[in-house]
Amino acid sequence: MKKERQQRISGKRYGIFAVLFFGVAAGGTGLLLKDHISQEQAQNYYEDLTLQVNAATPTPTEESKVAPINVGEPVVSEPEKPELTEKELLQQQYLAAVPQNNIDWETLKAENADVYAWITVPGTTVDYPIVQHATDNGYYLTHTLDGKTAKAGSIYTENYNKKDFSDNHTVIYGHNLTVGTMFSSLHNFDKADLTNEEHLFYIYTEDNTLVYQIFAAYEFPAKHLLLNYELYNIYVYEQYLKDIISGYDCRPGGLHNIREGVELGLEDKIVTLSTCTNDHNKAYRFLVVGKLVAEANPSAEQTVTEMEELQGTDGK
Repeated sequence: MKKERQQRISGKRYGIFAVLFFGVAAGGTGLLLKDHISQEQAQNYYEDLTLQVNAATPTPTEESKVAPINVGEPVVSEPEKPELTEKELLQQQYLAAVPQNNIDWETLKAENADVYAWITVPGTTVDYPIVQHATDNGYYLTHTLDGKTAKAGSIYTENYNKKDFSDNHTVIYGHNLTVGTMFSSLHNFDKADLTNEEHLFYIYTEDNTLVYQIFAAYEFPAKHLLLNYELYNIYVYEQYLKDIISGYDCRPGGLHNIREGVELGLEDKIVTLSTCTNDHNKAYRFLVVGKLVAEANPSAEQTVTEMEELQGTDGK
């Protein structure tokens, strides 16, 4: 009797343990599935939005065609243009190769007034609008453009950066997700062939197109890049650029892919694309950095003198 009672008690304990174990396992699987579905729903939203706001390429009308010159009419020759420098010729080549992106900004901003730019990174799935919240820098970490809470979040900048990309350093944030969307595919630049081939990314605004040449992809401590470095200080900015190339303070044993031969100077503006590392170690971030090499409508460039004025007399 005593032995049978012990067997019944053991059986009950095993049953309770089994229920708890498989219940927790099922719950965990359910959460993972829910998370996966949420990420896919967010991506479907962004894909639908992309189709909606990319207008068809306009075809020339009869009125827009150049009228033929009648024989006998005096032909007014245009004044000779000054020869372009090597740098200007290269900029023209970059702009001529920019992927067509006919964004319907009116429709896009009607969806969300915080949208101010669009980023495309060839060789990846990155092709998204960029947003910036006026007051809450963490809002778009967990919200899509339609205001829904989602792990996918949005591609965004913080209000420490201007929206015209005139800062010497702009940081754009995006998640690294299991479904491979948002900034996940930036990890294509894990491969060392970054040093062998030229890679570009493009940022479109309502009145400008900017071309960036990728020169670095590396793992770096999860510091706030805009608050921990006084990059308006020319000496700090100069050292920051050197540290990217040298790998100073990078993750020990981590990725550090650098394209050789890219010249960097105080006049150069850079954009850093920031996401999680593939092992999702919260102590580090995976950064892809590009240097501005061309823009369709250049704004007044911030000179070294202006940077000195921002940091104080004599740059001190």
